Amino acid sequence: MNREMLYRQSGFTDRAVKETLTAAYRPYVSAVLSAWLENPEAVQWQPVIEQMMRRLPEFPMTCDLQHLAYDCLRKQVTVLLREQKIRPKADRKLLAVYQQQLSAGYADSCIAEELDRILSCCKRTVFLYFLGRYYYFDDAVPYDEKAERAIAKLFEGQGDMRELAAWTHMHPHGTDAGSYMQMLDHLSLHFIAQIPQKGELTVHPDILRYEGAQIRQRAHRRALPWILLIFALFTLALFWKCVSV
Repeated sequence: MNREMLYRQSGFTDRAVKETLTAAYRPYVSAVLSAWLENPEAVQWQPVIEQMMRRLPEFPMTCDLQHLAYDCLRKQVTVLLREQKIRPKADRKLLAVYQQQLSAGYADSCIAEELDRILSCCKRTVFLYFLGRYYYFDDAVPYDEKAERAIAKLFEGQGDMRELAAWTHMHPHGTDAGSYMQMLDHLSLHFIAQIPQKGELTVHPDILRYEGAQIRQRAHRRALPWILLIFALFTLALFWKCVSV
């Protein structure tokens, strides 16, 4: 279901929209929690639906709302894992790593804007691998050393991120699994909407202003030698004129 289908089915009143979302996504929320947790009953589904309601106007009209439901659920689970009110199942290794990260109280050093910049430099294959393991906590996604190196370079401000990191004065971020999971709590709707799509990722709109500034800076750098040359020739011509007089 996307927003267009939602509004066709329920109309535009908050009550009707909420009822439709509840009927459509409460079973999905319950299924994910049952797969993840020893005590899924400790997570209330109502806050997930309420958060969906608040974020709905920002979500792309044609994107599957299940992706929004998952992100809202993940945020709710993050809070409860940090408070140690829920327990991952024994076979949920990646989710257990996330709980350890949150329980240790490590500071989340990555702001949403920086994550947008990093993901804008990502190739789709690396993006899907990254989200599969560290956003969806999918233990079925095997560890890929090549993809891990590519991801680590981006978070360290190297590789394709080098120029943008220097321009924005980005500090290197942690490149361990727990840090990735924690930083993905800031995953923007721009990239959530691209999860089911194909082809190259669309860069975040905020990146374009940095690219424009970089282009202007390069133009100024290229123009500077010509300006200095013209100034030198003008000075030389003025000098010869004074000498000849």
